[in-house]
Amino acid sequence: MARRFDGNIKRRKRSIRAMKYKARKNRKFYSNVLYAREHVFNLTKNKLTDSEYFLLAKGLKFIPTPSTKVAKNDLLKDFDELARKMRWKHVFAEKPLALTEEEVANCYRAAKTNNKTLQCGFDKRFDVSIQKLYEKIRCGDLGTLRTIKLSARELPSTCTKEYILSSGGFLTDSAIHEFDLLVWLAGERPQSVFSFGHAHNPMIKECGDFDSVNVVLKFPSGLLAFIENFRGVSYGYDQRYEVLGTKGCAVIENPKESQLCLWDEKGMHSDLMWQQALTRFTDAYRKEIEHFAAVIKGEIDCIVKGEEVTYVSRLCASATESLQQGKVINLT
Repeated sequence: MARRFDGNIKRRKRSIRAMKYKARKNRKFYSNVLYAREHVFNLTKNKLTDSEYFLLAKGLKFIPTPSTKVAKNDLLKDFDELARKMRWKHVFAEKPLALTEEEVANCYRAAKTNNKTLQCGFDKRFDVSIQKLYEKIRCGDLGTLRTIKLSARELPSTCTKEYILSSGGFLTDSAIHEFDLLVWLAGERPQSVFSFGHAHNPMIKECGDFDSVNVVLKFPSGLLAFIENFRGVSYGYDQRYEVLGTKGCAVIENPKESQLCLWDEKGMHSDLMWQQALTRFTDAYRKEIEHFAAVIKGEIDCIVKGEEVTYVSRLCASATESLQQGKVINLT
């Protein structure tokens, strides 16, 4: 009798533990659902279930910037299955879409197979000043292009060692924006590239990466291009662009936090330039999301083409090869 009684007590305890575990799991799930409903925007007419919101939130949290190389590779291997399970989902992903040209091409093949949009987040294309520069070039106001200079400098990095090792290298992680802008503005693809750089930060140097890089490119038309990319300047998020043509020169300077300029006996004083990308390119971020939504609705075609993103990935790899080997890489 005592044994039977002890057995009943044990079964009840197991049952209570199972109920408590299930309750904790449900609380966590519904907490995640609340988060998902707050951050996922349904652009379709379909009514989403809690499970679908939860799955989408996981996708939006993971797809843009996987924290490790292994995670990114796992994502790419499962991309076809992900697309199959979520055929109704369009994807907006931050750069770099993947670490190699082949992986990027696979992503776009999966999107095309499922007849869905895959847009890479090259936000600088949507900056109003850069868009006006693009229009000036295309309408011939600058004449034949002779040189393009793109300067990108940012404050000291808070990147961890793990991030640096999994990022694909400084050019793929950061200068990819400038490579995209350069090819987009030039309207042609370079025939050769040469890179040289240095690592001033000990942790970055230990990782075998760089924080200071200059890249020179030559185009079939004779256009010469120059990209400088620095991680770790002291004064702000410095993004300046210059295009020289036979008819004139166009320059984009850094906007400031305000337009106030104070003149006194010590000189002229102005406000700081923006200190990070989120404030410098706020409108560009908003416009690229609006563009993505319009593409999904079928109102316009995506201006960030798959073949362009794939080529930029190849260009990053070639520039990195030049950086590591110290030689000119022919691209044709």
